[in-house]
Amino acid sequence: MQQLRVQRNQISLDDLIRVVDTYSIKNEDTKAGHYISGDTEFFEPSSILSILGETQEDLLEPIKKQLLLANEYIKAERFQDALDIYSALAMLYHKDNIFLQCALLHEMMNEYSNAIGYCDRILNMTPLHYEAHMVKGECFGELKEYAAAVVEFELALTCKETPEANYNLGYSHMMNNSHSKAMMYYKKCIELDDCFSSAHLNLSICYFQVSILEESLSHVNRAIELEPEMYQAYGHKGELYRFLHMYEDAIYYFQQCLSRDKLNYQALIGCAMSYAEQGKVLESQIHFSLFFNEYKNSFFPSDSPIGTMVGIVDLGWKQTKFIIVEYVDINSLNVHIAGTVLNIPLQKSKAHIFIGVAELRSHGESMLYPHVGKLYSDPQEFHQVVGAIKQYSDLFQYFHEPKYVDFNNNVKVNISEMDSYILIEMIFGNSYSIVGMTDGKNGGLEAFFDYYERYGQFRIHLECATEIFIIDCLKEIEITWLER
Repeated sequence: MQQLRVQRNQISLDDLIRVVDTYSIKNEDTKAGHYISGDTEFFEPSSILSILGETQEDLLEPIKKQLLLANEYIKAERFQDALDIYSALAMLYHKDNIFLQCALLHEMMNEYSNAIGYCDRILNMTPLHYEAHMVKGECFGELKEYAAAVVEFELALTCKETPEANYNLGYSHMMNNSHSKAMMYYKKCIELDDCFSSAHLNLSICYFQVSILEESLSHVNRAIELEPEMYQAYGHKGELYRFLHMYEDAIYYFQQCLSRDKLNYQALIGCAMSYAEQGKVLESQIHFSLFFNEYKNSFFPSDSPIGTMVGIVDLGWKQTKFIIVEYVDINSLNVHIAGTVLNIPLQKSKAHIFIGVAELRSHGESMLYPHVGKLYSDPQEFHQVVGAIKQYSDLFQYFHEPKYVDFNNNVKVNISEMDSYILIEMIFGNSYSIVGMTDGKNGGLEAFFDYYERYGQFRIHLECATEIFIIDCLKEIEITWLER
Protein backbone atom coordinates (compact mmCIF):
# COMPACT_ATOMS: atom_id res chain seq x y z
CA MET A 1 0.00 0.00 0.00
CA GLN A 2 2.89 2.31 0.80
CA GLN A 3 4.42 1.54 -2.58
CA LEU A 4 1.11 2.30 -4.35
CA ARG A 5 0.79 5.57 -2.49
CA VAL A 6 4.28 6.68 -3.51
CA GLN A 7 3.61 5.76 -7.13
CA ARG A 8 0.25 7.56 -7.10
CA ASN A 9 -1.26 4.25 -8.09
CA GLN A 10 -4.38 2.43 -6.93
CA ILE A 11 -5.57 -1.06 -5.93
CA SER A 12 -9.01 -2.54 -6.53
CA LEU A 13 -11.14 -3.84 -3.67
CA ASP A 14 -10.83 -7.40 -5.00
CA ASP A 15 -7.02 -7.15 -5.02
CA LEU A 16 -7.05 -5.73 -1.52
CA ILE A 17 -9.19 -8.61 -0.25
CA ARG A 18 -6.76 -11.10 -1.82
CA VAL A 19 -3.87 -9.43 0.00
CA VAL A 20 -5.73 -9.57 3.29
CA ASP A 21 -6.69 -13.19 2.79
CA THR A 22 -3.11 -14.13 1.93
CA TYR A 23 -1.44 -12.41 4.87
CA SER A 24 -4.14 -12.61 7.47
CA ILE A 25 -3.24 -14.29 10.81
CA LYS A 26 -6.31 -16.46 10.20
CA ASN A 27 -4.42 -18.18 7.40
CA GLU A 28 -3.20 -21.51 8.78
CA ASP A 29 0.00 -21.51 6.70
CA THR A 30 0.96 -18.10 8.03
CA LYS A 31 0.19 -19.05 11.61
CA ALA A 32 2.48 -22.08 11.53
CA GLY A 33 5.84 -21.27 13.11
CA HIS A 34 4.90 -17.77 14.32
CA TYR A 35 3.85 -16.34 17.66
CA ILE A 36 1.18 -13.64 17.55
CA SER A 37 1.65 -10.94 20.15
CA GLY A 38 -1.40 -9.69 21.98
CA ASP A 39 -1.74 -6.62 24.14
CA THR A 40 1.00 -7.56 26.63
CA GLU A 41 3.51 -4.74 27.27
CA PHE A 42 7.13 -4.89 28.53
CA PHE A 43 7.66 -4.23 32.22
CA GLU A 44 9.09 -0.90 33.21
CA PRO A 45 12.68 -1.13 34.63
CA SER A 46 11.51 0.15 37.99
CA SER A 47 8.96 -2.65 38.34
CA ILE A 48 11.61 -5.29 37.43
CA LEU A 49 13.93 -3.90 40.12
CA SER A 50 11.13 -4.12 42.67
CA ILE A 51 10.65 -7.77 41.73
CA LEU A 52 14.40 -8.47 42.18
CA GLY A 53 14.49 -6.84 45.61
CA GLU A 54 13.32 -3.96 47.69
CA THR A 55 16.82 -2.79 48.69
CA GLN A 56 20.31 -2.70 47.29
CA GLU A 57 21.24 -5.54 49.66
CA ASP A 58 18.46 -7.65 48.18
CA LEU A 59 19.94 -7.10 44.71
CA LEU A 60 23.53 -7.88 45.74
CA GLU A 61 22.82 -10.94 47.87
CA PRO A 62 22.18 -13.37 44.94
CA ILE A 63 25.35 -12.12 43.22
CA LYS A 64 27.34 -12.65 46.41
CA LYS A 65 26.03 -16.20 46.69
CA GLN A 66 27.01 -16.93 43.09
CA LEU A 67 30.53 -15.58 43.66
CA LEU A 68 30.93 -17.75 46.74
CA LEU A 69 29.69 -20.73 44.76
CA ALA A 70 32.17 -19.96 41.97
CA ASN A 71 34.96 -19.86 44.55
CA GLU A 72 33.95 -23.31 45.80
CA TYR A 73 33.95 -24.59 42.22
CA ILE A 74 37.49 -23.26 41.75
CA LYS A 75 38.68 -24.99 44.93
CA ALA A 76 37.16 -28.23 43.63
CA GLU A 77 38.81 -27.63 40.21
CA ARG A 78 35.39 -27.45 38.55
CA PHE A 79 36.62 -24.63 36.35
CA GLN A 80 33.86 -24.77 33.74
CA ASP A 81 31.16 -24.37 36.40
CA ALA A 82 33.01 -21.39 37.86
CA LEU A 83 33.47 -19.92 34.39
CA ASP A 84 29.72 -20.17 33.67
CA ILE A 85 29.08 -17.89 36.65
CA TYR A 86 31.81 -15.38 35.82
CA SER A 87 30.88 -15.31 32.12
CA ALA A 88 27.31 -14.39 33.04
CA LEU A 89 28.59 -11.63 35.34
CA ALA A 90 30.94 -10.37 32.63
CA MET A 91 27.96 -9.73 30.36
CA LEU A 92 26.42 -7.43 33.00
CA TYR A 93 29.48 -5.90 34.63
CA HIS A 94 32.38 -4.82 32.45
CA LYS A 95 34.93 -4.85 35.24
CA ASP A 96 38.65 -5.67 35.09
CA ASN A 97 38.54 -8.19 37.90
CA ILE A 98 35.62 -10.13 36.43
CA PHE A 99 37.30 -10.27 33.00
CA LEU A 100 40.54 -11.35 34.71
CA GLN A 101 38.77 -14.22 36.49
CA CYS A 102 37.35 -15.35 33.16
CA ALA A 103 40.82 -15.20 31.60
CA LEU A 104 42.37 -17.20 34.43
CA LEU A 105 39.67 -19.87 34.25
CA HIS A 106 40.08 -20.23 30.49
CA GLU A 107 43.85 -20.53 31.04
CA MET A 108 43.31 -23.26 33.64
CA MET A 109 41.30 -25.20 31.05
CA ASN A 110 44.03 -24.72 28.40
CA GLU A 111 41.71 -22.49 26.36
CA TYR A 112 44.46 -19.98 25.71
CA SER A 113 42.89 -18.04 22.84
CA ASN A 114 39.76 -17.36 24.90
CA ALA A 115 41.92 -16.26 27.83
CA ILE A 116 43.80 -13.85 25.55
CA GLY A 117 40.46 -12.43 24.37
CA TYR A 118 39.44 -11.53 27.94
CA CYS A 119 42.89 -10.02 28.58
CA ASP A 120 42.41 -7.82 25.51
CA ARG A 121 39.06 -6.61 26.90
CA ILE A 122 40.85 -5.58 30.09
CA LEU A 123 43.68 -3.88 28.21
CA ASN A 124 41.23 -1.94 26.06
CA MET A 125 39.96 -0.33 29.26
CA THR A 126 43.24 -0.30 31.23
CA PRO A 127 46.30 -0.50 28.95
CA LEU A 128 48.78 -0.75 31.84
CA HIS A 129 47.20 -3.70 33.60
CA TYR A 130 49.98 -5.91 35.03
CA GLU A 131 47.96 -9.09 35.56
CA ALA A 132 46.36 -8.96 32.11
CA HIS A 133 49.77 -8.66 30.42
CA MET A 134 51.12 -11.53 32.56
CA VAL A 135 48.24 -13.89 31.80
CA LYS A 136 48.32 -12.95 28.12
CA GLY A 137 52.08 -13.60 27.99
CA GLU A 138 51.68 -16.98 29.71
CA CYS A 139 49.03 -17.98 27.18
CA PHE A 140 51.20 -16.96 24.23
CA GLY A 141 53.98 -19.01 25.77
CA GLU A 142 51.75 -22.08 26.06
CA LEU A 143 50.86 -21.59 22.39
CA LYS A 144 54.63 -21.49 21.66
CA GLU A 145 54.33 -17.95 20.33
CA TYR A 146 57.40 -16.86 22.27
CA ALA A 147 57.99 -13.54 20.48
CA ALA A 148 54.46 -12.43 21.38
CA ALA A 149 54.98 -13.68 24.95
CA VAL A 150 58.14 -11.57 25.27
CA VAL A 151 56.21 -8.44 24.23
CA GLU A 152 53.55 -9.02 26.89
CA PHE A 153 56.03 -9.71 29.69
CA GLU A 154 58.01 -6.60 28.76
CA LEU A 155 54.78 -4.59 28.98
CA ALA A 156 54.09 -6.22 32.35
CA LEU A 157 57.49 -5.02 33.54
CA THR A 158 56.60 -1.45 32.57
CA CYS A 159 53.61 -1.77 34.91
CA LYS A 160 55.47 -3.39 37.78
CA GLU A 161 59.00 -4.75 38.37
CA THR A 162 58.49 -8.24 39.82
CA PRO A 163 60.50 -11.49 40.06
CA GLU A 164 57.69 -13.31 38.23
CA ALA A 165 57.74 -10.98 35.20
CA ASN A 166 61.53 -11.29 34.92
CA TYR A 167 61.35 -15.07 35.32
CA ASN A 168 58.72 -15.39 32.58
CA LEU A 169 60.76 -13.20 30.27
CA GLY A 170 63.78 -15.40 30.95
CA TYR A 171 61.77 -18.54 30.29
CA SER A 172 60.38 -17.17 27.00
CA HIS A 173 63.88 -16.31 25.77
CA MET A 174 65.15 -19.69 26.96
CA MET A 175 62.45 -21.52 25.00
CA ASN A 176 63.43 -19.43 22.00
CA ASN A 177 67.08 -20.57 22.46
CA SER A 178 68.22 -17.03 23.39
CA HIS A 179 70.24 -18.18 26.39
CA SER A 180 72.17 -14.95 26.96
CA LYS A 181 68.94 -12.91 27.20
CA ALA A 182 67.34 -15.60 29.33
CA MET A 183 70.27 -15.47 31.77
CA MET A 184 69.96 -11.70 32.06
CA TYR A 185 66.33 -11.90 33.16
CA TYR A 186 66.87 -14.89 35.46
CA LYS A 187 69.61 -12.92 37.22
CA LYS A 188 67.24 -9.94 37.61
CA CYS A 189 64.64 -12.31 39.05
CA ILE A 190 67.14 -13.63 41.59
CA GLU A 191 68.25 -10.10 42.50
CA LEU A 192 64.65 -9.35 43.45
CA ASP A 193 64.11 -12.73 45.13
CA ASP A 194 67.10 -14.96 45.85
CA CYS A 195 64.75 -17.75 47.01
CA PHE A 196 63.19 -18.18 43.56
CA SER A 197 64.20 -21.84 43.12
CA SER A 198 62.98 -22.27 39.52
CA ALA A 199 65.03 -19.25 38.43
CA HIS A 200 68.17 -20.81 39.96
CA LEU A 201 67.46 -24.11 38.18
CA ASN A 202 66.83 -22.52 34.78
CA LEU A 203 69.85 -20.23 35.15
CA SER A 204 71.90 -23.38 35.87
CA ILE A 205 70.55 -24.98 32.68
CA CYS A 206 71.48 -21.87 30.67
CA TYR A 207 75.01 -21.84 32.10
CA PHE A 208 75.25 -25.54 31.19
CA GLN A 209 74.19 -24.76 27.61
CA VAL A 210 77.01 -22.22 27.25
CA SER A 211 79.53 -24.50 29.06
CA ILE A 212 80.02 -22.38 32.19
CA LEU A 213 79.88 -25.47 34.37
CA GLU A 214 81.02 -24.05 37.72
CA GLU A 215 78.19 -21.49 37.73
CA SER A 216 75.77 -24.15 36.53
CA LEU A 217 76.66 -26.39 39.48
CA SER A 218 76.40 -23.48 41.93
CA HIS A 219 72.88 -22.53 40.88
CA VAL A 220 71.51 -26.09 40.71
CA ASN A 221 72.84 -26.66 44.23
CA ARG A 222 71.03 -23.51 45.35
CA ALA A 223 67.80 -24.74 43.74
CA ILE A 224 68.06 -28.04 45.64
CA GLU A 225 68.86 -26.20 48.86
CA LEU A 226 65.71 -24.07 48.45
CA GLU A 227 63.45 -26.90 47.29
CA PRO A 228 64.78 -30.35 48.28
CA GLU A 229 61.92 -32.14 46.47
CA MET A 230 62.52 -30.43 43.09
CA TYR A 231 63.07 -33.54 40.97
CA GLN A 232 64.03 -31.50 37.88
CA ALA A 233 67.06 -30.12 39.75
CA TYR A 234 68.33 -33.61 40.60
CA GLY A 235 67.85 -34.67 36.97
CA HIS A 236 69.82 -31.67 35.72
CA LYS A 237 72.59 -32.20 38.26
CA GLY A 238 72.84 -35.83 37.13
CA GLU A 239 73.13 -34.67 33.52
CA LEU A 240 75.86 -32.22 34.49
CA TYR A 241 77.93 -34.98 36.12
CA ARG A 242 77.28 -37.36 33.22
CA PHE A 243 78.56 -34.69 30.84
CA LEU A 244 81.78 -34.65 32.89
CA HIS A 245 81.94 -38.49 32.72
CA MET A 246 81.51 -38.71 36.51
CA TYR A 247 79.08 -41.60 36.15
CA GLU A 248 78.77 -42.69 39.81
CA ASP A 249 77.74 -39.16 40.83
CA ALA A 250 75.48 -38.87 37.79
CA ILE A 251 73.66 -42.11 38.68
CA TYR A 252 73.22 -40.99 42.28
CA TYR A 253 71.45 -37.78 41.25
CA PHE A 254 69.44 -39.48 38.51
CA GLN A 255 68.19 -41.96 41.11
CA GLN A 256 67.31 -39.08 43.43
CA CYS A 257 65.24 -37.66 40.58
CA LEU A 258 63.54 -41.02 39.90
CA SER A 259 62.67 -41.47 43.57
CA ARG A 260 60.55 -38.30 43.19
CA ASP A 261 59.40 -38.78 39.58
CA LYS A 262 59.75 -42.44 38.62
CA LEU A 263 59.21 -41.97 34.87
CA ASN A 264 61.37 -38.88 34.41
CA TYR A 265 62.65 -38.78 30.81
CA GLN A 266 66.05 -37.25 31.54
CA ALA A 267 66.82 -39.47 34.54
CA LEU A 268 65.78 -42.78 32.90
CA ILE A 269 67.88 -42.33 29.78
CA GLY A 270 70.67 -40.70 31.80
CA CYS A 271 70.87 -43.74 34.10
CA ALA A 272 70.76 -46.13 31.15
CA MET A 273 73.64 -44.36 29.38
CA SER A 274 75.70 -43.98 32.55
CA TYR A 275 75.39 -47.67 33.46
CA ALA A 276 76.32 -48.62 29.88
CA GLU A 277 79.49 -46.50 30.05
CA GLN A 278 80.41 -48.29 33.31
CA GLY A 279 79.91 -51.68 31.67
CA LYS A 280 76.94 -52.49 33.93
CA VAL A 281 74.88 -54.14 31.23
CA LEU A 282 72.03 -55.42 33.38
CA GLU A 283 71.33 -52.06 35.04
CA SER A 284 71.58 -50.31 31.69
CA GLN A 285 69.16 -52.77 30.10
CA ILE A 286 66.59 -52.29 32.88
CA HIS A 287 66.66 -48.49 32.59
CA PHE A 288 66.56 -48.53 28.78
CA SER A 289 63.56 -50.86 29.05
CA LEU A 290 61.79 -48.49 31.45
CA PHE A 291 62.65 -45.56 29.19
CA PHE A 292 61.56 -46.99 25.84
CA ASN A 293 58.41 -48.58 27.22
CA GLU A 294 57.36 -45.08 28.21
CA TYR A 295 58.83 -42.96 25.40
CA LYS A 296 59.14 -45.27 22.38
CA ASN A 297 56.76 -43.18 20.25
CA SER A 298 59.11 -40.20 20.55
CA PHE A 299 61.62 -42.22 18.52
CA PHE A 300 59.45 -44.67 16.57
CA PRO A 301 55.92 -43.48 15.69
CA SER A 302 53.25 -46.14 15.29
CA ASP A 303 53.74 -46.27 11.50
CA SER A 304 57.53 -46.90 11.69
CA PRO A 305 58.54 -49.90 9.56
CA ILE A 306 60.41 -52.81 11.14
CA GLY A 307 64.16 -52.27 10.82
CA THR A 308 64.04 -48.49 11.25
CA MET A 309 67.12 -47.08 12.98
CA VAL A 310 67.48 -43.77 14.79
CA GLY A 311 70.63 -42.17 16.14
CA ILE A 312 71.13 -40.38 19.45
CA VAL A 313 74.02 -37.93 19.58
CA ASP A 314 75.47 -37.82 23.10
CA LEU A 315 77.62 -34.76 23.66
CA GLY A 316 80.19 -35.18 26.43
CA TRP A 317 82.97 -33.05 27.93
CA LYS A 318 85.75 -34.89 26.09
CA GLN A 319 84.05 -36.73 23.25
CA THR A 320 80.81 -37.15 21.34
CA LYS A 321 79.20 -40.59 21.25
CA PHE A 322 76.66 -41.97 18.80
CA ILE A 323 74.00 -44.39 20.01
CA ILE A 324 71.98 -46.38 17.48
CA VAL A 325 68.51 -47.65 18.37
CA GLU A 326 67.06 -50.31 16.05
CA TYR A 327 63.36 -51.18 15.80
CA VAL A 328 63.68 -54.99 15.69
CA ASP A 329 59.96 -55.86 15.86
CA ILE A 330 56.82 -54.81 17.72
CA ASN A 331 58.15 -56.54 20.86
CA SER A 332 61.75 -55.33 21.05
CA LEU A 333 64.46 -52.80 20.23
CA ASN A 334 68.24 -53.14 20.00
CA VAL A 335 70.36 -50.38 21.55
CA HIS A 336 73.93 -50.21 20.21
CA ILE A 337 75.95 -48.45 22.93
CA ALA A 338 79.45 -48.58 24.45
CA GLY A 339 80.54 -51.45 22.22
CA THR A 340 77.62 -53.72 23.11
CA VAL A 341 74.09 -54.43 21.88
CA LEU A 342 71.27 -54.42 24.41
CA ASN A 343 67.99 -56.10 23.53
CA ILE A 344 65.11 -54.09 25.03
CA PRO A 345 61.66 -55.74 25.41
CA LEU A 346 58.73 -53.44 24.60
CA GLN A 347 55.89 -54.97 26.59
CA LYS A 348 54.97 -53.26 29.83
CA SER A 349 54.90 -55.87 32.57
CA LYS A 350 52.81 -55.28 35.68
CA ALA A 351 54.83 -57.89 37.54
CA HIS A 352 56.37 -57.00 40.89
CA ILE A 353 59.76 -58.33 41.96
CA PHE A 354 60.50 -58.82 45.66
CA ILE A 355 62.97 -60.09 48.26
CA GLY A 356 62.44 -60.85 51.94
CA VAL A 357 61.09 -63.56 54.22
CA ALA A 358 57.73 -65.33 54.25
CA GLU A 359 56.00 -67.67 56.67
CA LEU A 360 55.98 -71.39 55.87
CA ARG A 361 53.47 -73.70 57.59
CA SER A 362 53.81 -77.45 57.96
CA HIS A 363 52.04 -79.88 60.34
CA GLY A 364 50.70 -77.03 62.46
CA GLU A 365 54.09 -75.37 62.84
CA SER A 366 55.38 -72.22 61.12
CA MET A 367 58.77 -70.67 60.35
CA LEU A 368 60.14 -67.65 58.51
CA TYR A 369 62.07 -68.56 55.37
CA PRO A 370 64.06 -66.42 52.84
CA HIS A 371 62.27 -65.77 49.53
CA VAL A 372 63.08 -63.97 46.30
CA GLY A 373 60.64 -63.88 43.43
CA LYS A 374 58.11 -62.15 41.28
CA LEU A 375 54.33 -61.64 41.33
CA TYR A 376 52.63 -61.55 37.91
CA SER A 377 49.26 -60.07 36.93
CA ASP A 378 49.23 -61.50 33.38
CA PRO A 379 48.69 -65.32 33.27
CA GLN A 380 50.14 -65.54 29.77
CA GLU A 381 53.35 -63.84 30.83
CA PHE A 382 53.56 -66.10 33.92
CA HIS A 383 53.20 -69.29 31.84
CA GLN A 384 55.79 -68.09 29.31
CA VAL A 385 58.29 -67.44 32.10
CA VAL A 386 57.68 -70.79 33.80
CA GLY A 387 57.98 -72.60 30.46
CA ALA A 388 61.33 -70.92 29.74
CA ILE A 389 62.66 -71.78 33.21
CA LYS A 390 61.75 -75.46 32.75
CA GLN A 391 63.36 -75.46 29.30
CA TYR A 392 66.71 -74.04 30.43
CA SER A 393 66.96 -75.58 33.93
CA ASP A 394 67.20 -79.25 34.83
CA LEU A 395 64.77 -79.27 37.75
CA PHE A 396 63.37 -82.12 39.83
CA GLN A 397 59.64 -81.84 40.63
CA TYR A 398 58.05 -82.84 43.93
CA PHE A 399 55.38 -85.34 42.85
CA HIS A 400 52.69 -83.29 41.03
CA GLU A 401 53.08 -80.15 43.09
CA PRO A 402 54.41 -76.90 41.53
CA LYS A 403 57.57 -77.24 43.65
CA TYR A 404 60.99 -78.04 42.22
CA VAL A 405 64.57 -78.62 43.36
CA ASP A 406 67.77 -77.72 41.49
CA PHE A 407 70.21 -80.59 42.16
CA ASN A 408 72.70 -79.48 39.48
CA ASN A 409 73.19 -75.86 40.57
CA ASN A 410 71.72 -74.52 37.33
CA VAL A 411 69.91 -71.69 39.11
CA LYS A 412 71.82 -68.67 40.45
CA VAL A 413 70.71 -65.37 41.94
CA ASN A 414 72.61 -62.06 42.01
CA ILE A 415 71.44 -59.33 44.39
CA SER A 416 72.81 -55.77 44.33
CA GLU A 417 71.90 -53.18 46.92
CA MET A 418 71.55 -49.69 45.41
CA ASP A 419 70.81 -46.31 47.01
CA SER A 420 67.04 -46.48 46.69
CA TYR A 421 66.24 -49.99 45.37
CA ILE A 422 67.43 -53.59 45.20
CA LEU A 423 68.56 -55.02 41.85
CA ILE A 424 67.68 -58.71 41.40
CA GLU A 425 68.84 -61.13 38.70
CA MET A 426 67.67 -64.76 38.66
CA ILE A 427 69.67 -66.82 36.14
CA PHE A 428 68.51 -70.21 34.84
CA GLY A 429 71.05 -72.44 33.10
CA ASN A 430 73.09 -69.41 31.94
CA SER A 431 70.56 -69.07 29.12
CA TYR A 432 67.51 -67.39 30.62
CA SER A 433 67.13 -64.73 33.30
CA ILE A 434 64.56 -62.74 35.20
CA VAL A 435 65.76 -59.27 36.12
CA GLY A 436 64.17 -56.35 37.87
CA MET A 437 64.42 -53.89 40.71
CA THR A 438 62.27 -53.35 43.76
CA ASP A 439 60.20 -50.20 44.19
CA GLY A 440 62.26 -49.20 47.21
CA LYS A 441 64.20 -50.42 50.23
CA ASN A 442 62.16 -51.56 53.21
CA GLY A 443 64.50 -53.95 55.03
CA GLY A 444 63.62 -56.98 52.90
CA LEU A 445 67.22 -57.63 51.84
CA GLU A 446 68.51 -57.53 55.43
CA ALA A 447 65.80 -59.95 56.62
CA PHE A 448 66.47 -62.26 53.66
CA PHE A 449 70.21 -62.33 54.44
CA ASP A 450 69.69 -63.02 58.17
CA TYR A 451 67.50 -66.07 57.51
CA TYR A 452 69.68 -67.25 54.62
CA GLU A 453 72.64 -67.33 57.02
CA ARG A 454 70.49 -69.26 59.49
CA TYR A 455 69.33 -71.98 57.05
CA GLY A 456 71.98 -71.82 54.33
CA GLN A 457 69.36 -71.90 51.57
CA PHE A 458 66.45 -69.98 50.06
CA ARG A 459 63.68 -70.36 47.49
CA ILE A 460 62.47 -68.62 44.33
CA HIS A 461 58.73 -68.01 44.38
CA LEU A 462 56.79 -67.00 41.24
CA GLU A 463 53.05 -66.43 41.48
CA CYS A 464 50.06 -65.35 39.39
CA ALA A 465 46.56 -65.31 40.87
CA THR A 466 46.09 -68.83 42.32
CA GLU A 467 49.07 -70.39 40.47
CA ILE A 468 52.54 -70.69 41.96
CA PHE A 469 55.96 -71.96 40.83
CA ILE A 470 58.62 -72.63 43.47
CA ILE A 471 62.27 -73.69 43.28
CA ASP A 472 63.44 -74.62 46.77
CA CYS A 473 66.69 -75.46 48.56
CA LEU A 474 68.73 -73.00 46.48
CA LYS A 475 72.23 -72.04 47.64
CA GLU A 476 73.85 -70.23 44.69
CA ILE A 477 73.54 -66.53 45.53
CA GLU A 478 75.81 -63.49 45.39
CA ILE A 479 74.92 -60.33 47.33
CA THR A 480 76.65 -57.02 46.67
CA TRP A 481 76.13 -54.59 49.51
CA LEU A 482 76.20 -50.84 49.13
CA GLU A 483 77.96 -50.49 52.50
CA ARG A 484 78.56 -53.25 55.03
